[in-house]
Amino acid sequence: MCHYITGKEAAAWKERYIEAFNYMEGELLKTRSPIMSFEERRKLRDQKYKVLELIYKTQIPAKRQCLMEDLTEICTALSHSIPAIDLNPKGSNHGI
Repeated sequence: MCHYITGKEAAAWKERYIEAFNYMEGELLKTRSPIMSFEERRKLRDQKYKVLELIYKTQIPAKRQCLMEDLTEICTALSHSIPAIDLNPKGSNHGI
């Protein structure tokens, strides 16, 4: 379609396209989740299991409620993060 547009009309179309692209990019960046290393994710998972164990063992309702809130925060952090990608894992023969 854009191959048939020339002159001022083409320039205007190009400007609108770039504006729309920049808007889309801005919206995506607003909602982007934090990137978390594998080590950070592993630590959070370990912490999650420790909190689960404490919830199971705790008999005091107020303490259990605090632990449940901690667990919610940990699970939210894990679910809203993006795992980092290791482009050159150890032992890889690929020289990236």
